Amino acid sequence: MAKKTRTSGASQRYAYMKQRITKMQGKAKAFGFLYLLATIALAALACMPLIIWEESIGVKLGVMEFWTVFTKLGEGIQGKELELIVAVIYGLMLFALVVNVLRSVFKLGWLFKKKASRLYGFNRNMYAMDDMGRRFSSSFAVIVCAHFLLMLILGEGTLQPTAFVALGVGVFFHFACGIPAGNVSLFNTENGVIEQRRELGNFSPFVRNLFQLIIVAGVAYFFLGCAQIRSTLDLLLAENGLTDLMADPLALITPALHLLILVLWIGMVYYATGTIEFDPDGAEAAGRKRFLALSVLLLLCAGGAFAYGQFVAQTAVHQNVIIITAIALVAVVLELVLIKCPKEETENLDEVDSGAYLTENYDKPGVYINSAAVNAPDFGYPAEVNARRK
Repeated sequence: MAKKTRTSGASQRYAYMKQRITKMQGKAKAFGFLYLLATIALAALACMPLIIWEESIGVKLGVMEFWTVFTKLGEGIQGKELELIVAVIYGLMLFALVVNVLRSVFKLGWLFKKKASRLYGFNRNMYAMDDMGRRFSSSFAVIVCAHFLLMLILGEGTLQPTAFVALGVGVFFHFACGIPAGNVSLFNTENGVIEQRRELGNFSPFVRNLFQLIIVAGVAYFFLGCAQIRSTLDLLLAENGLTDLMADPLALITPALHLLILVLWIGMVYYATGTIEFDPDGAEAAGRKRFLALSVLLLLCAGGAFAYGQFVAQTAVHQNVIIITAIALVAVVLELVLIKCPKEETENLDEVDSGAYLTENYDKPGVYINSAAVNAPDFGYPAEVNARRK
């Protein structure tokens, strides 16, 4: 029977560690590349008109035609203000999408790195995956927000099949890549090599994020029917519009509150389509309470718009404002109830697989390897474990 040696124990730990690093880097490469493909797909879809308006606005959406309005500015800007606003919004959206695609492409070098770095260790692949995930989320959010702004300005239009495809691509990759990407481990090399595995469940982040997307969609649907953005813009663009608006400052309170609702909604979209909910740190992740803060502010703004119109201005308040207030209240309650989720998964610590048993750092999940451990007797286990083994 072959005698076990310190070298064989160290070799087993080394082989297991190398296998874990290779596996996590492989996952990071796969999800990062999928994020890149999804980012490119969203950019390509946004180059086509996603919404068609029956009423002619003097400018056609689409990468081949939106810019033609700028060629007419030599004739003067009078009467072309609305066309110019639409073209600028669409152009800024396309610019943001191109930037996101380029930034994702530039991360391919890190994504497919095979060698370790003295500064970043084995984690460059994971960092690149995270950055590419943020670029995808940014593209998804900017498409949604830009077209919502266009609908507020131009009125509700007809959604084209490409719009549903873009939404489907965005939502699918948001969950299909976001959830498993949050399970990819990092490796701490400050004191040996320790695998930092995810110790949190995935179900509650999925539920929380699904609620957030539904809330964002609900606010958007009802806000379209009551927003005073377009009417205020028409007054502003009219002759002596600014003077007429400033003549009655109190009349600007409701439009100002609606503008704040729009800004808060955009912030909620960026959070709901982002990757914070899937962060391995769970409830302790940076920015985790941002959606709760935005929901509270939305509740105050929507409730304030209703209270001002009902009790101060004493004018008829659109029922959609009340519905938005109720949605914001539901969002606050849900966030408070689920604020501590996801919770750490529990397991029977006495039962581990053979690979983990050979490489465990006693009471911490992961792998611990350094020169002292390799040269120490009894396979480099801590003294407490050696005492039990003997």
